Amino acid sequence: MNYEEKSTRQHQDKDKESIPTRPLKLRLKLLEKKSHTGTDIMSFRFARSDDQQQNYYLNYKSGQYAIVDLGTKEDPEGPVRSFTIASPPTEEDFILISTRIRDTPFKKKLASLDVESPV
Repeated sequence: MNYEEKSTRQHQDKDKESIPTRPLKLRLKLLEKKSHTGTDIMSFRFARSDDQQQNYYLNYKSGQYAIVDLGTKEDPEGPVRSFTIASPPTEEDFILISTRIRDTPFKKKLASLDVESPV
């Protein structure tokens, strides 16, 4: 095995260790929300570390998604939605989720979240 193969293998092994293989339940703090003018799209920036688990830092690969539970019992589709993580894994401070805000209880609650709220 040459140096390049060894380096690639070590990097792959490190990725396997740092990215969870099963879903994790985290409460991430909403850092910022932004409404995009002229559209029904909003973006939400969440901290990458869990408020309750101070030592945990969320790692993910491009194309992964987050499952968000807002506890909206009045929504006929349920309290949970999946969102693709729009920020690159190299972004160290936050994860970004963007979505169209529809007239559903879940999306209304998402749009009305206060900054600093844990989700």
